[in-house]
Amino acid sequence: DGGPLDDIPGLYLRRPDGSLAFTGPAAPLNLERLLAPDWTLGARIEPPTDPQQDLGYYLVETQRGCGHHCEFCTFRTVTHHELMSPETAADAILRTADLPRGTIFLADATATSPRKRWEEILQKLIAHGGSPHPLVVFARVSDVTDHVAELMARAGVQGLVIGQESGDQRLLNAMNKGIKVEQVPAAVRAMGKHGLGAQFAFMCGFPGETAESMQATRSMIMTLNEHFPEEPVVPIYVLIP
Repeated sequence: DGGPLDDIPGLYLRRPDGSLAFTGPAAPLNLERLLAPDWTLGARIEPPTDPQQDLGYYLVETQRGCGHHCEFCTFRTVTHHELMSPETAADAILRTADLPRGTIFLADATATSPRKRWEEILQKLIAHGGSPHPLVVFARVSDVTDHVAELMARAGVQGLVIGQESGDQRLLNAMNKGIKVEQVPAAVRAMGKHGLGAQFAFMCGFPGETAESMQATRSMIMTLNEHFPEEPVVPIYVLIP
């Protein structure tokens, strides 16, 4: 609107003298009233895409920030943890039904948390016949029980992205991950039982890493699919140094 940037909260601005000025904290957006993305704008990007013809990858956001406190992560520092209600979140996913083809990726830091809210979203999707397109979400192994995996499969979730970080409990505790090593096999079995696939991400070199902790991570990676040798539940793992 032509006004100065100084009046917009939430910015760090470089002054002419080289100093850095903060314009103050920005109030969190009301996600209940956040407008849905206009996917037709894809025709204006380069290269252009036609949502009615091309296979789309649609990002849907139902929460911002994160309620967990992992030591290495900035999600909890960048913004307040704000969540859509389960009704609004389910509606945001269902609105992509106007698009004929594609995959929906929930951009939420951890879609499966809080678990009760996630179960309510899944139930609402199931009541409408499931997601209009395959869903891919960020998940925590502690949230992937047999019951939740069944609901996800019925709701149209096909893929999970799991930040496991380590196979060593001592390091997980140091990271403040809030998960247990023994939860991993149960989560993978639940995913395999209900036809879900997953990508696991591991972090190598967190302060306190030792040869023993690296070996524990290596052992976890090697045994992730031991109960599903013919159809691996985890076809992809990523190592992040």
